Amino acid sequence: MTTWTTEQQQAIDIRGRSLLVAAAAGSGKTAVLVERIIQMISDESNPVDIDQLLVVTFTNAAAAEMKERIGAAIQKKLLEQPLSEHLYRQSLLLHKAQITTLHSFCLELVRQNFFRLGLDPQLKIADETENQLILSEALDEVLEQYYSHPEKQEAFIALVDAYGGREDLQLRSILLRLYHMAQSMAQPQVWLQQLVQSWDTDWFAQARQDVEQQLRTVQKLLMRASNLAAADAGLSGYLDNLEREYNWSCELLLAARQNWEALEQQFAQNRFERLPAAKKGTFDEEVKEQVTGYRDQAKKQMEKLRKDYFSRSRAEQLQELEAQQPTRQLLVELSLALLDLFQQKKAEKNLMDFSDMEHFCFRLLYEETEQGQLQLTELAQTLQQQYQEVMVDEYQDINDLQENILQAVSRENNLFMVGDIKQSIYGFRMANPQLFAEKYQQFPADGDGCCQRLDLNRNFRCRRSVVDGVNEVFSQLMKGENGDLRYDEQAALVYGADYPSTLAQQAEIPEQIQLLVLTAPEEQEESGNQEQPLSAMEEEGLLLCQQMQQLMAEQALVYDKRLQQYRAVTWRDMVV
Repeated sequence: MTTWTTEQQQAIDIRGRSLLVAAAAGSGKTAVLVERIIQMISDESNPVDIDQLLVVTFTNAAAAEMKERIGAAIQKKLLEQPLSEHLYRQSLLLHKAQITTLHSFCLELVRQNFFRLGLDPQLKIADETENQLILSEALDEVLEQYYSHPEKQEAFIALVDAYGGREDLQLRSILLRLYHMAQSMAQPQVWLQQLVQSWDTDWFAQARQDVEQQLRTVQKLLMRASNLAAADAGLSGYLDNLEREYNWSCELLLAARQNWEALEQQFAQNRFERLPAAKKGTFDEEVKEQVTGYRDQAKKQMEKLRKDYFSRSRAEQLQELEAQQPTRQLLVELSLALLDLFQQKKAEKNLMDFSDMEHFCFRLLYEETEQGQLQLTELAQTLQQQYQEVMVDEYQDINDLQENILQAVSRENNLFMVGDIKQSIYGFRMANPQLFAEKYQQFPADGDGCCQRLDLNRNFRCRRSVVDGVNEVFSQLMKGENGDLRYDEQAALVYGADYPSTLAQQAEIPEQIQLLVLTAPEEQEESGNQEQPLSAMEEEGLLLCQQMQQLMAEQALVYDKRLQQYRAVTWRDMVV
């Protein structure tokens, strides 16, 4: 019988409210999710049919694995209760249970309601290669139209020149980026049009965030320089300067949190003065180089900030932004034209892509009122009553459009979300981990009301040294800046595994971990390497293979949970 932690048991048992479960790596989140489903469908006092649950996973493989695990758990329950008609019914319903990816859920809903959208029931799904070719063709045609447009040609050519010259490669990249960002929104056209209206305000907001982030870097550099100087008596003369410069960075940071004008006034000052001479022979030369090196980095960072943001007044920058308004409007106009033409070309071929599935689904779930507001359709309200609970795995990787769909088919007290913002890696696919972060901050830990936050931070997969090492690294990297979560005691991993002691541990030899940092391909090219650089994935694969070869050569041991003993590392232990 499985022994659950207090937090795991809460995630399994709590009913009647929406739950956000922040589940760290190795915390048993899948096992918890499966157990929650089993408990719900086998509850004798209030049993739920499994087809009354919507379980959304991130991949088809994850959905298949979960369905298999639930099936095995049902069979195990049937062995305990062989006369249970309800459990037998669940085993029959499992094959049509909504344990699926969000794309598959959207596709099924669209196929069931194609007539509401005026779609051909034989609409096919375009494969990725075909879809990219059609998108590229649409982009070519849009650009060609503007190159020869009698009224837009001059402004368009100026736009192309502004973004890299007549080959228009950079402009193409920008338009494709805008297209993919817009498609991740519930209303792409509205989002694009709002970009122009909010650009000026957003520019200053983003600039202040960037200034804050760089100022924190300056503070760290000055603090390192000050600590080193304080430890060397011969460099004590530097401390007044370093303290004055650090205090200035603090004043700048406070000003950044107020308004742009306050920042301008602070940057008008310059607290970096010449360091006093240090008497030769009284200090460590290497320490002095480190101190001056850190300080020089901080000084250069401040000069860069001054040049990038404060070489012109706010009024002058507003004037420049206003002058760029026609260019921004043209960019949005091109993006809207690309959206329309791409959609038209897919319709001509009777095709849809994954993004279309979600947008068609959104149209089935929301309708616009006469006042231009969105409201739930009758179909959405029916689905809300149909699903006793909506469960979402890997919640940190959903986008704004997907969030709207999930909110439409769930109620305020029956959405179960599990994920880990520290494992969000799909920003390039327009995932918005900020959705997770906002709920993490808003949902109370005590569950007073319709929602609650739970932390599953006990790691049952890794050795204590690995857990401690991960905490050490990420507590330095994740400071809660720019909306991300702070890696504090709540977010940190807690050692939960129970591995038998090794001979080294018995001899009280401390375990060591390695932190391997990959160099980006761009940096390799700059270093003079003329060979074609490897991709990031190839670099990672090569590094893993080299590490495995070394471990095998050293006859390193790994604990095999199936055999319940240590054995030699083999290639099968490598996960890429």
